[in-house]
Amino acid sequence: MICGSEKLGEEVLSACGADLMSDVLMFVKADCVLLTGLCNPQVIRTAEMLDVKAVVFVRGKQPDEDILELAQENEMVILGTDLTRYVV
Repeated sequence: MICGSEKLGEEVLSACGADLMSDVLMFVKADCVLLTGLCNPQVIRTAEMLDVKAVVFVRGKQPDEDILELAQENEMVILGTDLTRYVV
């Protein structure tokens, strides 16, 4: 758990795993969790546009302060794991 623990009780309907935000734009549905190894502000901006409930950074990726600040502004849950996207 990196940030957004106050929103952990929200219902999630699906998950999408992608490192290309163009794939996320094509395939993600609202109220989902995004699993990604891409660690930049575009991930948060894309997730915001699509009403993604949470972002999970995989493969040990650590978001920097700019990413976390943007996520907090958008009241987004951010999680991290050392596992691969496939395993998650």
